[in-house]
Amino acid sequence: MLFAERLREHARARGDQLALISPRGELSYRDLAAAVTRCADRLHVLAPGPDAILGISLRDEHEHYIASLALFVAGLTQVTLPTSIIAAARGALAEKVGVTHILADDPAHAATELPLLRWPMNEAGVTATAASLARGAGALYITATGTTGDANTIVFSQQQIAQQAERHANYADERLLRLAPIEFNTSKRHRLYCFWQGGVNVFRPPGSLASVVAFIERHHVTCLDVSYMHLSELLALGRALPVDVKLRPGGAPVSAHMRRLLRERVSANLYVRYAATECGAVAMAGPSDHDDDASCGRPVDGVEVQIVDDARRVAPIGVSGQLRIRAPGMAEGYLANAEASRARFRDGWFYPGDLGYLRNDGSVVLQGRIDDVINLNGVKILPSEIERVLEEHPSVAGAAATALASPVHGEIPVAAVELARGAEITPAALLAFARERLAIKAPRKIIVVKALPRNEQGKILRRDVRLAFDRS
Repeated sequence: MLFAERLREHARARGDQLALISPRGELSYRDLAAAVTRCADRLHVLAPGPDAILGISLRDEHEHYIASLALFVAGLTQVTLPTSIIAAARGALAEKVGVTHILADDPAHAATELPLLRWPMNEAGVTATAASLARGAGALYITATGTTGDANTIVFSQQQIAQQAERHANYADERLLRLAPIEFNTSKRHRLYCFWQGGVNVFRPPGSLASVVAFIERHHVTCLDVSYMHLSELLALGRALPVDVKLRPGGAPVSAHMRRLLRERVSANLYVRYAATECGAVAMAGPSDHDDDASCGRPVDGVEVQIVDDARRVAPIGVSGQLRIRAPGMAEGYLANAEASRARFRDGWFYPGDLGYLRNDGSVVLQGRIDDVINLNGVKILPSEIERVLEEHPSVAGAAATALASPVHGEIPVAAVELARGAEITPAALLAFARERLAIKAPRKIIVVKALPRNEQGKILRRDVRLAFDRS
């Protein structure tokens, strides 16, 4: 089934039910179908041909959501060219993907000489027809940004997005609010998943997180999805979410220490998702799954996770190794990067580069990235071992460990820490705290930074951590 068919199905089966809540107003599924179909028909007029690829530069989430659905219904391929990035970066991404038209409400967002299609597409005389519901199978390009600053581009068909959406059956009963804008690739996909399942997509109003909490209460939001970047803000609010709201952070590992704080101060109804851009949701830890190992929970339905050694032999339960994943809707490779495709996609499996192990109950425990393991005179140290200990200190809000080259030891462990609000402690005191608990695995140097460097998903940028030591 394509998104055009799903739209018709929703309009027929749940036409009077809410589909969208935003500061702009509310739409039922019948209203949403009419708006999307009208825009899809107009797109056929302005950007004919199944080979057209449109770059979307629309900051308004309400409009961006309708535009994304309209492009799928029209059978046109799309990629987000975020208004939040510089014009040169938008232009480079457009060139890489092969964008043929720009869809924007402001010519300044076009960033290229490509034909500009002005939004909104509500010209008089354009009427909805069945034609746009019967054409093509446009795809979605997204960019996966790694912790080393590299960026791979992936193309997903509508069918693949639908297969990923099937793992989120709970969305059918949710009012989903995501704090990250729809211009973020992860947010867009979850908006599409929620649509697919017939849930309610809720878009946040402008303003502080405090106003968002009031918005959650007013509109009976049932699920709040946040990136790691929002967790400190939520903790600083000093205000718990309504008890029936699910808090679901994603995008980066959430430590046992952070989970304890969130459950105590924000919501006991905590869900932590492990996912990958290349395949979508992998595993989910629910309210009863949080422990000192920071378990990711069991793989979601339809997803297979194995732990393998360097020879790709399956490891026994409880033995650490490299994760590999197989799931419906998984990507098959990267655009214009054959080397990375060969390294990550092998024999029907995706290798994300994560280390971990499986427990007897099937739950997944992550231990870090393969590339981040520190080799101290042959002693292998996981950054997470150091980070977990440092984050146990009440003055530490977060920690990031990495390796520095050493002519004597090969590599030595070091760590940067971000202090809790109002806390004061010296690096020497933190070193003593770590040595007492980690012995030889303790960091040789600790620096205090104002904020740990993270990418847009909240993952630690260890290259930037190392640069901070070069400057210290």
